[in-house]
Amino acid sequence: MLDGMDSFIYALVLAPAMRELLPNSGIEATPANVAFAGSILFALFLLGWGLSFLWGPVADRFGRARCLAATILVFSIFTGAAALAHSVWQLGLFRFLAGIGIGGEWAMAGTYVAESWPDRAEERYSSGETAMIRFVRRLSAHSIAR
Repeated sequence: MLDGMDSFIYALVLAPAMRELLPNSGIEATPANVAFAGSILFALFLLGWGLSFLWGPVADRFGRARCLAATILVFSIFTGAAALAHSVWQLGLFRFLAGIGIGGEWAMAGTYVAESWPDRAEERYSSGETAMIRFVRRLSAHSIAR
């Protein structure tokens, strides 16, 4: 749920953040550069998310519960660090590492749910999770718009 909210808030603050960070990185903050840098940063986050398979061997060695806690910690630390970025390069690194954390969390949490719920309930869980993400996005947009 929080990763859906993270993506929504990221989209809301993207343009103002890029207008501040691009000049700090030696890049002119034109609308085209803002859009291009924002796209690259979001792609880096998704690339990190795609590397979630790296957590599999870690979970095999240290256990899924500890590894799940580690993925949440990695996501939290690097999402928080993104607020402290002084350049677009730092933000890209932090978003990439946050993506690795959330990708591992999704994979492991999904495995826990699939193992613990009866087969007939999995479809309801999946659609319920999607509905919850939409609800949180709307709630966030409503809260931010005020």
